[in-house]
Amino acid sequence: MLISALAYTVQFVLIPKLRIENQLNTSAYMIGFTALWSLPFTRSFSIPRGVLSPLLYLALVATTLTIWLQLQGQKNVSATTAAYIFAFEPIFAYLFAHFTVGENLTTFGNLGALLIFLSALLVQYGEYRTSKATGS
Repeated sequence: MLISALAYTVQFVLIPKLRIENQLNTSAYMIGFTALWSLPFTRSFSIPRGVLSPLLYLALVATTLTIWLQLQGQKNVSATTAAYIFAFEPIFAYLFAHFTVGENLTTFGNLGALLIFLSALLVQYGEYRTSKATGS
């Protein structure tokens, strides 16, 4: 987890310094950085036959396309709106897992998820109130 947090930090610090203007180039940088950072942690470079198609789908559609679409969408919405959308992401992920594979959380898990969601909303609301009070 700490290595992942470090990777995100390095990536978010480097992107503005590179001054990448195009969303497609930003997507390519993000995916390339993640791929290079992940290489030392792979166990082998051999890919079993039945895994290649799902792996390509995950790389091209579930990763590359979604990052590019996210960057495209973020050009057209305010930071506050984007933050609210991101706050709802864990809820949509849980609902998707629940309805597709029947995943359920325990009562304690549901309480924890609710607290995380509410804290994200409170932070966004606090930032909204602060920006409104300062006139930004």
